[in-house]
Amino acid sequence: MCGFTLPYLNKSEVKRLITDASEIINDNGILYLSTMEDAYDKSKIISSSTNKDSGVFTYYHQEDYLSDALIKNDFKILMSHDPSHWEYRIKEDDFNYQLTLSGHTHGLQMGIEIPGFFRWSPSQYVYKQWAGLYNEFGRFINVNRGFGYHAFPGRVGIWPEITVIELKKGVSAV
Repeated sequence: MCGFTLPYLNKSEVKRLITDASEIINDNGILYLSTMEDAYDKSKIISSSTNKDSGVFTYYHQEDYLSDALIKNDFKILMSHDPSHWEYRIKEDDFNYQLTLSGHTHGLQMGIEIPGFFRWSPSQYVYKQWAGLYNEFGRFINVNRGFGYHAFPGRVGIWPEITVIELKKGVSAV
């Protein structure tokens, strides 16, 4: 259910979405939320990269009130674009997110990987968690290198990635 919708909803609409979702999603259901984090009062019209004369009003949201709404409705998986957010804020957070899904790094679009034996990218000098699954304090983050790129339109040695995660209620993690 959902997608990249939160930037187009104000605070009360987001809280209503989370509450309504908790009432209608079945036990095997999924709620996927994605947003752009910043101070709510910085919300504004953002123009298109191809047409500076048009734009859409974009709401920024902050983790504190999103977490409150999720806690009240018993959701414990977080999607946070930048894995640094998990390292410095989430992994020891009192809310105890069991899993954080992240991206952002793209593996810096270059590196060397021999699955199961060796993995190197300049990304590891910038991000402690830069690709794959990590576990600290019984909390997990999966950093996906995705399909995108930043600046240079390509990749060298870091393949595009899709991650499939099967979640099972009440089963011990990895």
